[in-house]
Amino acid sequence: MTAEVHTRKRAASVVHDFTHEDKPAAASTAAAAVKHEGDAEEVNRCLVYCRLRQSFARDFEDGAFQLLQMKGKQVSVKDERNYTFDGTFDAPSKQEDIFEAVAKPCIQHAFKGYCSALMCYGQTGTGKSFTMCCTKPGIEGIIPRAARFIFETIASEPARSYRVVGQFIQIYRDQLGDLMTEGGRDKVDIRFEDNEGVTLPGCTEHELANKEEFMEFYHEGDKRRVVTATAMNPESSRGHTAMVIRISSENMDDDTAPAFHGKITFIDLAGYERFSKTGISNANAIMKDEAKTINGSLLALGHVVSALSNGDKHIPWRNAKLTRLLQDSIAAAAARASSSRWARRATTCTSRRTRCSSASAPWP
Repeated sequence: MTAEVHTRKRAASVVHDFTHEDKPAAASTAAAAVKHEGDAEEVNRCLVYCRLRQSFARDFEDGAFQLLQMKGKQVSVKDERNYTFDGTFDAPSKQEDIFEAVAKPCIQHAFKGYCSALMCYGQTGTGKSFTMCCTKPGIEGIIPRAARFIFETIASEPARSYRVVGQFIQIYRDQLGDLMTEGGRDKVDIRFEDNEGVTLPGCTEHELANKEEFMEFYHEGDKRRVVTATAMNPESSRGHTAMVIRISSENMDDDTAPAFHGKITFIDLAGYERFSKTGISNANAIMKDEAKTINGSLLALGHVVSALSNGDKHIPWRNAKLTRLLQDSIAAAAARASSSRWARRATTCTSRRTRCSSASAPWP
């Protein structure tokens, strides 16, 4: 296999349609979708997992009750609808479990020259940022664990020369801003080319030599995110963030061996917002516009994965900055759901949307 082939494999074809509810064959078909090519494992679709966050007292106010039940790979919503995922994680699950099952394979693919992406999807307040970004010792989320894993992997392969480069952006009101510049609002463009994939002209690049520099890079950008308190979340993200990590390597002892140029994008999605629950009113024009663009971009993401799952010739990547950013690397998604009764509609929508994501092609 040539170095060019190793460089990137973009979304190409859909292997199966998992858009139907209560489909027991989904799990076995998912396993069949995994192919082996030499020593590399090739996954030809998006992998979708559902995690249920722990319950809080407020979830059971006004007579609310437990809404979801998980059994194996299946999630039941009030015993009325069933959804099958690639895996489920009940409330007692640990952050380490999520990383090992969901994130680690994605990162390993980036080391082999593939484009990958990790996303957490769900309505506001369901713990997406906790899963992706938490830095508290003992309960670290995906990003801190990824920093450690990336550089442990590099240290274990002394025969290869590695270069790790990061970019960090926020999609705020459907505009891209560089979170690594003062204010975090410097304009960034987005382009897609067949040979290069997605590039971000105008976005600064930062070389990362170890896990400490990786986390300093993350913290520096994270503090410039736009967050606001709402009725559902005291630190509600007002836009999506994307941390793009490019991993390049070459064999120092063999000039004929292929070089690898992979990429993994860590997406912290802002949650879908219902005005009636977040307390946003028409009087606050900025927050209203933030919510509309958040919801609009999530809807665009749903349209993309639906088009992929249906095998459509036209994929509407250009309908939002979020989908354009993911054009070369839609990989894996972690769905999250809330357990309180009033969240039933949003929970059902989350399950439907991420079922669709399961059918979207290809995780390289």
